[in-house]
Amino acid sequence: MSPRHATVLPTLLVIALAACANGSGSTLGGGGGDASTTPDTSADVTASDDLGDDAAQIDAGDDGSAPTTPDATADDGTDVSVVTDTPAMSDAPAMTDAPAMTDASSDAGCGTAWPSCDARPDGAMPATIADLWTANPATPSLRWVSGVVVTAISRGGCTVGAACQIFVQEPSGAVTLNDAAHHAIKVFISASSSSRFVDIRVGDRVDLVASAWRYNLGGQNELLLQVADSCTLRGCMRRTGDGSVAPVPATLRELGSVMAYERTYGPVLVTLSNVGAVADATTPTTSTTGGLYNLGTDAGLADFVSVSPFFMPSSRFVGYTPSQRLRFTALTGVFGMFMPSTPLPDGGVAKYLQVYPRTTADLALAP
Repeated sequence: MSPRHATVLPTLLVIALAACANGSGSTLGGGGGDASTTPDTSADVTASDDLGDDAAQIDAGDDGSAPTTPDATADDGTDVSVVTDTPAMSDAPAMTDAPAMTDASSDAGCGTAWPSCDARPDGAMPATIADLWTANPATPSLRWVSGVVVTAISRGGCTVGAACQIFVQEPSGAVTLNDAAHHAIKVFISASSSSRFVDIRVGDRVDLVASAWRYNLGGQNELLLQVADSCTLRGCMRRTGDGSVAPVPATLRELGSVMAYERTYGPVLVTLSNVGAVADATTPTTSTTGGLYNLGTDAGLADFVSVSPFFMPSSRFVGYTPSQRLRFTALTGVFGMFMPSTPLPDGGVAKYLQVYPRTTADLALAP
C-alpha cells in the first residue's frame, strides 16, 4: 500500500465539481440552482401524459414554501451521537411539506385521502423503474411501480419523524452491471411522512406510489421517487410478499464517477471483490471508510468510492479500530452518492460516491 492510502481520510473523498459540471450552470446559494426557485413545470414525462395540474407540478408546500430538498443538512431528529453519513445525512432545513396531520384533517385540506397502495390510485400512471429512467421526468410525476424489491433502507429501517431513504430494484435477473443498469431507484421519504413506511423491510416485494423526477435543485441531479406530506407529493408502499435481487459484480473503475451514478447505472446492488480501505482515523464505528482501492495494484489508480454504514442498523460499523487497514474479499452494497447542501468555497458542489452495505454479512473481511 502506498503511503498516501495509509492516511487517506473521508475528507479527501470529495469530488469537487464546478457549478457547470452537471451542465446546469447552477450554483448553491445563487443563480439557477437556488432551492427557493421552482423549476419550470410546463413539461412532464411525455406530452401525452394527462395527470392534471396537481400531479404534474412541484408542490410548493401547503404553506407556500419551496419544494422539499431530499439531501439537506438540518436536524432530522437523529441522536447527535450518531453520525449518519459523511457529512451527516438529514432532512430538509425547513420542511416544505405540511406538518404531520391526522388523515382526517389532511384529507380535508387536499380533497383526497392518502393513497394506500392496495390498488393503483387514480392519477398514478403505471411504470417500471426502467420506464422512469427512459422518461427522465423534469418535474414530479405521480407513478405506480409494482413488484419491485427493497434492497436497502437508511439506518436499517424507517422511523417516525426522521427522513428516510429506501432503495428498490426490479428483480430482472441481471447478472452483469450493464444488465442491471436503470433497474434501481431511490425513494426519498420526508420526516413527516416516514411513519407510513416503518413496516417496510429489506427483501420485501412491494407496490408503491410516489412522484418520480430528476431532482435538480441546489446542484443535485438525481433521478428519484419522492414522498412528502403535501397534497401533490403523497405516496405509499405496500408489501406484497418476499423478493430477492442478486448483487452483480462491479469494479471501482466502473463505479468511480458521478456520471456512473447519476446517469449510467443508478443505485444498483453490487459486489466488489478484493478491495481495500482504511477505517476512519477517529470514529470508525460511526463514519465512512477511506477511499477503496484494488488490492495488489497501484492504489493511486482507483477513483474515490468509500464505504458508508448509513444503510446498516444504527448507521454504525462494528468492530473496526481507528485507521485500521481493511481488506475485503467481497464487499456487497447498493451503489450510491451523498451530496451535502453546504457549497464549496468556490460555489461548486461536493458529491461523495459510496457503497452502502446493509448488514455485517455484506462485509467479507480477508483473514
